[in-house]
Amino acid sequence: MVGWFDDAASVAGVAIGSQVMQTITGIILGLTTGITVLIGIATGAKNDREAAATIGSAIWLFAIIGVAATLFMTGLHGKIAEIMHTPAEAMTDTKHYILICSSGIPFIMGYNVVCGIMRGLVD
Repeated sequence: MVGWFDDAASVAGVAIGSQVMQTITGIILGLTTGITVLIGIATGAKNDREAAATIGSAIWLFAIIGVAATLFMTGLHGKIAEIMHTPAEAMTDTKHYILICSSGIPFIMGYNVVCGIMRGLVD
C-alpha cells in the first residue's frame, strides 16, 4: 500500500521497520510458547491450582515486559533505526514506522499471551 501512495524512501522505511517489529513479535511469540507449555503440563496433570497460578504469573510478567518493551522501543526508535543502517532518505519514515508500531507492543503481547493461555488449556 505504501508503494501506491508514497515514494521509494517510504517503502524502504516500512521494510526496515518491519524487520525490527518482526523480530520483536518473534521474541514475544517464543516467550508465550513457554507459557503454553507450562499451562499444558499443569492442565494435563489435572492440577488446576498450578495452571491458574501459571496463568496469573504469565499475565503479570507479560504486562511488565510489554510496558518495558514499549518504553524501550519508543524511547530508542531513532537509535534502532540507526543500528539498522537505514539510508538517510528513509530515516524519517523508518523512525515513524518503528515508533507507531512500538506503541502497539502491549496489544501484540496481550494477543499472544491470551492465545498462549488458550492453547495451553485446550491442547
